[in-house]
Amino acid sequence: SSGINAEYGGPTDYQIITQFKLPSSCCADMIPNDACNTATAYKTGCKAQIEHFIASQSTIVIITVCAVVILEIVTMLAACYLRRKELKDIYLVNTPPYSM
Repeated sequence: SSGINAEYGGPTDYQIITQFKLPSSCCADMIPNDACNTATAYKTGCKAQIEHFIASQSTIVIITVCAVVILEIVTMLAACYLRRKELKDIYLVNTPPYSM
C-alpha cells in the first residue's frame, strides 16, 4: 500500500500514521487499555473481507433474484389468463343464443 486508503490491505496501511498503536477495530480480542499492534491485528483488511463475503453470498443472491423473476412472470401470466377468461364469460352471457 502506497497510501493510507490505497488498498485497505490491513494493519500495514496505518504505518504512515503511527508506528506503535493501531485502532482498536484492527484487533479481534481487545482488552481495555491494551495496545493493538501489528502482531495482534487482523492480517487481512476490510476491503478483502467484504469482497470475500460478497463473493461467497453471490450464489444465494442470484438464486433469489431468479426465483422472484419467475414468480413475477407466473403471476403476470395468471393475471392475463384470468382477465381473458373473465372477458370471454362476459361476452358469452351478453350475446343472444341465436343471431338473426
